[in-house]
Amino acid sequence: MNSLLMQSHTHFVLFIRDDGSSDETCTMINEYATKHINVVFVNEDAKENVGVSHSFSTLLEYALARDEQFGYFMFVDQDDVWLEDKIKRTLLKMKTLESKATSSTPILVHTDLFVVDDKLEPIADSFWKFQNIDPQRSQLHEIILQNVVTGCTVMVNRSLVEKALPIPKEAIMHDWWLAMVAACFGEVGVVEEPTIHYRQHQENVVGAKKFKLKPLLDKINQQVVGKKVKQTRAFLEKYSLDISKNTRQMLGAFIRLESASRSKRLLTMVTYQFYMKGLSRNIGLIYLFLMRRNL
Repeated sequence: MNSLLMQSHTHFVLFIRDDGSSDETCTMINEYATKHINVVFVNEDAKENVGVSHSFSTLLEYALARDEQFGYFMFVDQDDVWLEDKIKRTLLKMKTLESKATSSTPILVHTDLFVVDDKLEPIADSFWKFQNIDPQRSQLHEIILQNVVTGCTVMVNRSLVEKALPIPKEAIMHDWWLAMVAACFGEVGVVEEPTIHYRQHQENVVGAKKFKLKPLLDKINQQVVGKKVKQTRAFLEKYSLDISKNTRQMLGAFIRLESASRSKRLLTMVTYQFYMKGLSRNIGLIYLFLMRRNL
């Protein structure tokens, strides 16, 4: 929170929702809210735990209703440290993209990250390289299979928030859902440089792990046509009337992978270019499609 309050761009409001903490978190938040006029504690007395995505969906709805002048939104939910010009650099990229688009275009901007340990000692100078991620793979058919957006680096404009809310319970994470909506209806922009120290320790819920084949195959087996299919189905149901016939066909083909024959899965993969970044990931996909009868 100190790194947020020391940003070079100071014109912002920090809305905080506590998700059922049982320690001294609420006391600390109240102290910050008392000292800083731009810190707002949204649910001081709430005890319910609803998870990350629903928490951010609730905060976004709260901010939209609070002031129609709020045009941009960023996310923080970890013990990371923001570089002092994080807001400034991300906003500059957002403004550049908006200058080339219509006023109603949904836009998401995200950045790279420095990966550090719990004492902020360097682990990797690029999260994208560390995890073998290509941030330019931001077309909808790519993002439904592999999210390249890290939520704590994201800035979204009001048009995207209004289009994306409410975030459904089927969304794997809020950043993934917002990236899908931006890819489908607007644009995903990239700031190539890191803007945050992404702290890694044993208690991370979601974090950065060195790219390795075995854990990757395990993850593909668990998610590629499980949680991702549910998320894509929710997306198609929500936006079916707003998207083109070709997009509906592509999303439908991805959803049907779950029940398709092995040969049909491979044909669908090739037809709609359902690939991931890197040879190893795609070998894992092909292995999954060929070796597992029921996905």
